[in-house]
Amino acid sequence: EATATGGTATASANETGGAGGGVGKDAGGGNHGGPGGAVGGVQVRATGFSATASAYQNGGAGGSGGGDGTANNSADGGAGANSSLVNAVSGIANGGTLSLIQSATGGAGGYSNGGTAGAAGTANSQLTLSPDTAATTLDGSSIALGGAGGGGGGVTAGAVGGSATATLVVTGAGVVNTP
Repeated sequence: EATATGGTATASANETGGAGGGVGKDAGGGNHGGPGGAVGGVQVRATGFSATASAYQNGGAGGSGGGDGTANNSADGGAGANSSLVNAVSGIANGGTLSLIQSATGGAGGYSNGGTAGAAGTANSQLTLSPDTAATTLDGSSIALGGAGGGGGGVTAGAVGGSATATLVVTGAGVVNTP
């Protein structure tokens, strides 16, 4: 959690899950790279004459099941972690601009040569910016990026990229800006 107060307040948090572990080149079928590290719980708040709060969350990448990338060991790639932010940013501007930004990115799936490529992590970002009657300008941004599907070598096909959903609702009495 990040919090800032003052004349011009800026608060930001960046959360990234760790990468899953890979398997050795001689691991063989039935083995798989570790899943990407989970993320969640980031909250950011800023209060000032003008205030900016931003949150960035990235799911961890799945571990490689392909060993050194040349061996056909039939081990599967690990799954990328999902990322979801729902109203993770908030703030109050007492006369100036209130800017709220949040971005969620799914983790990439792990590589496989001879097994199954790792599934991509999904991303979800939902932001509702309620009226702040003291702010003269409201800026809002909600971004979601699905993770890359795991790559495949040899007879293994690459995995599909992760889905992404972003919603943004901004209402206010002053100037309202959205990307």
